Amino acid sequence: MIETTQAILNGRGESSLPRLLDASAGRCIAAHFGTYDYTASCSITAAYQTMTHPACDFAKHMMQVAFAGTGIWISDGATNILPAPPHRVEKGKRLTRAQRGENRDAVHRAWRLHYEHIQHSLVSAYYQGWDLHPAQLPTRYAAVYSFFLEGSIPPPRA
Repeated sequence: MIETTQAILNGRGESSLPRLLDASAGRCIAAHFGTYDYTASCSITAAYQTMTHPACDFAKHMMQVAFAGTGIWISDGATNILPAPPHRVEKGKRLTRAQRGENRDAVHRAWRLHYEHIQHSLVSAYYQGWDLHPAQLPTRYAAVYSFFLEGSIPPPRA
């Protein structure tokens, strides 16, 4: 897991990533980016700790450059806004129409955000990522399939 600024650059401004790989003595097969710990180590407040923050783009590009040609797989972080409804049904009760609407809207917002994060990762050539909740799998599949299908369709002729 790459989760701190020191994992990217040491105190002399040199990349720490090759040294981390060397220290693994051949045991490392992948490097995973830890979005929230990394942004926290940059003193970014929680409201702005997202996978699309420019600090994350910088760190992930450093990972790509340092691990290019090494055979190390790279993986992006996770979206921490989960597609989970805020209202739960209590035993013997029903949700109100407003609560059902709020549940639907919350899940749809989380799916949209997750889809956008995955698209951002794919555009940046991060083809692996991880999810925190099984309800994120539909948007993972939709984002990946649409990204590669749209990229394989030739542009219309003029």
